[in-house]
Amino acid sequence: MQQTTQLLRALGREMSPQAAQKSILEYERQSAAFAAGQEVLHETMEGAFEADNEADASDEALRAVFSDLGLDEAAALCALARPQPGPVPEDGDLVARLARLQGQ
Repeated sequence: MQQTTQLLRALGREMSPQAAQKSILEYERQSAAFAAGQEVLHETMEGAFEADNEADASDEALRAVFSDLGLDEAAALCALARPQPGPVPEDGDLVARLARLQGQ
């Protein structure tokens, strides 16, 4: 215990309280700046990857709500009621059809 007291006294003589306070304030300032930089970096990275995760999460949430409301069956019925596209006519068929329409 006596050695610790002597060591602290010697340290106190070599280091002024003002210099220690200045060092502590500088450390706090740099720590705050570093923390702010880390926060910005974290938010940027989170924002970059959030778009993918957010789209999947919102799709899943919509499916859950539609399922709870019974709208998933209605959506399936609507999909069945939509007319399905037929075969694409050839260019010759289109020209003949246009000729018939112009003749009428």
